[in-house]
Amino acid sequence: MTLGAFLIGLTIYAVIRVIISGFFTVRPDQRAALTTLGRAQRLPKSDLPEPAPDDADRYVYPMIRVIRLGGPYFK
Repeated sequence: MTLGAFLIGLTIYAVIRVIISGFFTVRPDQRAALTTLGRAQRLPKSDLPEPAPDDADRYVYPMIRVIRLGGPYFK
């Protein structure tokens, strides 16, 4: 019974620890990008702003989803 109670307690602790450490807040002086398996989430082509013709060559990098200030957000 003691080993079973210990394992149950350890499981409950681990679940609570994962839930609590899964939240984060973005401070006003920070920017955050949401990643999935290490890759930043890209914006769909329909959501991208159209650059000015003279600036088109500067915008060849992918536009990513940026998390707004505040929170709490779940990782």
